[in-house]
Amino acid sequence: MAIKQSLQIRAESQLQLTPHMRQSLRILQLSSVEIDQEIVQALECNPCLEQVEEYPENTPVDYSNSSREVESEESADISHIYDMGLSQDTSAGLNHVTGVERSSSYDTVKQDTTLQDELLQSLSNHRLSSKDVAIARAVIGSLDERGYLTAKVDDLHELLATRINVQEPEIEAMVHLVQTLSIPGIGAYDLADCLRLQLEQLGTNTPGRTAALRLVRAHLPLLAKHKFTELIRLLKIDREELSQAIDLIRTLDHAPGRHLGTEQTHHVVPDVYVYRQEEKWQVTPNSTVNHRLRVTSYYQRNLQNQDADTQEYLKQKMSEATAFIRGLDQRTATIQRVATEIVLRQQEFMIGGESRLKPLTRREIASTLNLHESTVSRATNHKYMLTPRGIFEFKHFFTTKVGVNKGEGQSARAVQAQIRKMIELELPSKPISDSILSKMLADKGMSIARRTVSKYREQMNIPPANQRKSVL
Repeated sequence: MAIKQSLQIRAESQLQLTPHMRQSLRILQLSSVEIDQEIVQALECNPCLEQVEEYPENTPVDYSNSSREVESEESADISHIYDMGLSQDTSAGLNHVTGVERSSSYDTVKQDTTLQDELLQSLSNHRLSSKDVAIARAVIGSLDERGYLTAKVDDLHELLATRINVQEPEIEAMVHLVQTLSIPGIGAYDLADCLRLQLEQLGTNTPGRTAALRLVRAHLPLLAKHKFTELIRLLKIDREELSQAIDLIRTLDHAPGRHLGTEQTHHVVPDVYVYRQEEKWQVTPNSTVNHRLRVTSYYQRNLQNQDADTQEYLKQKMSEATAFIRGLDQRTATIQRVATEIVLRQQEFMIGGESRLKPLTRREIASTLNLHESTVSRATNHKYMLTPRGIFEFKHFFTTKVGVNKGEGQSARAVQAQIRKMIELELPSKPISDSILSKMLADKGMSIARRTVSKYREQMNIPPANQRKSVL
C-alpha cells in the first residue's frame, strides 16, 4: 500500500487560558491566610497598587446569581448578631478546627519546640557532671514522639561506650532522672511501664490504685482481650474492684509525650459567616479576609509627565494591579455563590447537625451555578464557613450517597452520626453488634450492609462490641 503525504485544513476551537485567567484561577484556590500573604507580596512588588484602609460607606457589592432562597449579604460587622446565634451550641462544633480566631486574618505562628527541647530545658536546671549530662542527653535523644524510650539500657551502654567510660547502673540512674523531668510516663520502656509510672505518682489512697498496678505489671494483655473473669481469678478481687481498677487505667495517658512540645500553629480564618436572621439563612463574607485594593491614583494622574520607559513600566504595573484586583473580586464572588448554594442545600444540617447532612457533590453545585466542576473544587478547597454548629471546611458538606431513606439517598456522614448515636445509647453490659446496628438502620429506612457499618465504626475510632462491653 502506497503512503501519500497531503495537507489538510481543519477548523477547531480550543480554550486558551490567558495569563490573567491563570492568575484568577490561582487566586481562587488560595486559602484566606495565603491570600493575605499574596496581597502583602503584591503591595510590595507593585507601586501602582494600594490598599484602602476602610470600606467607603454605602459601597454596593454585586454578587449576582449568588443565591436563590438563602440570602447573601455584603461584608459587614455582624458580631452582635452572630454571637447571639452561637451562644448555646458552638463550643462543641468549634472543636472541629483548632486555633480559630474571628477577629483578624493575621495570626501569630508559634516557634516549633519538641519534646526533646523541653526535657533538655528541664535537665539544665539540675547540677550534673559532664558524664551524667551526656548520658541524660542520650536517653532524651532516644525518646519517640509518645515519650517512650526506644533503646534499652544495654543499647545505650553500647552507644555511649565509644565516647565515655560508663556503667549500666549510671545509665539506669539517668533514665530514672529523665522519667522525673516532666509529666509522669515520659521515659517509659513500653505501655505497661508508662501506665505504671503514672499510677505510682497517684496517692496511695486512690481508689483502685493497688489493683491497677498489679494489673498493668503482669496482666495487661488479658485486659486488652477483655478477659475479665480470668483477671478476677488471677488478681483475687471481685468484679466491682476490677471495674474500679479499669476505670482508673482509662484515665491514664498512653502517650504523654504528645502533650509536650508545640507544633507550628496553623490558624483557620472563616471565609464566610452563616447565621439565621428572621427565619432566613444569611451568608456573609468575612470582612477581615476581603481586603479592598485599588490602583494608585497618583501615577494615573502623573503618567503623562514621565519619560517613555517609565510610562511603559507604569502601564504594565497598572495592568497587573487591575488584573489582580479583578481576580480578588472574582474569588470573593465565586466563594460567595458556592457557599450560598451549599447552605441552601444543607439547611437541615445547620439545624440538626451531622445526622441531617444530605448527599451532595461538587458536580451538582457546578451544574446549578453554571460553573465548571474544577472551579467549584478550587472554591471549596481550604475554604471555611463559620456556622451555628461550628466552623467547617466547605468540602465537609460534600458527602457520598449510601443506602435508601424513603426513596432518597442518605449521606455517609448522616449514617455515621446515626451509628454513633445508637452506640452512645447502648447498655454498657450489652453493647450492640455491627449486625444489629445494620438491622436498626434498616428499620429507619437506611439499607446499610454490616461490612459498611463496621467500616464507618472504625472510621469513627469506635471499638467493636466485644471491646465496648463493661465489666459490671
